[in-house]
Amino acid sequence: MNITVTVRLFGSDDLSFTGRVTRMTGEKTTRELVYETNRDVKWICKMLQRMEAQDEEFESRLRALEGWRAEKAGEEKRVSTISAGAGGVVGGVVAVIVRVLGGG
Repeated sequence: MNITVTVRLFGSDDLSFTGRVTRMTGEKTTRELVYETNRDVKWICKMLQRMEAQDEEFESRLRALEGWRAEKAGEEKRVSTISAGAGGVVGGVVAVIVRVLGGG
């Protein structure tokens, strides 16, 4: 059985084709398989773009976190260096005072 079907795609000119209709048996025509495959490929491409955008966002957040950790580690190192320096100065002052007072 041949049936003529008219399809309008996105406001373009009408396209006419003749295809075999076998819906009663569940078989699909080649044209239907091509349309279905095309739709699936478009969906896969859209999902891949979405995944890439999420990956870029994740990498950006990860880089920011790594920068924050490096900055935090630098601050901690700076504080410990200052503390060590201050401890050395205080120790020196105590040694001078003890000597001046004649204790050692």
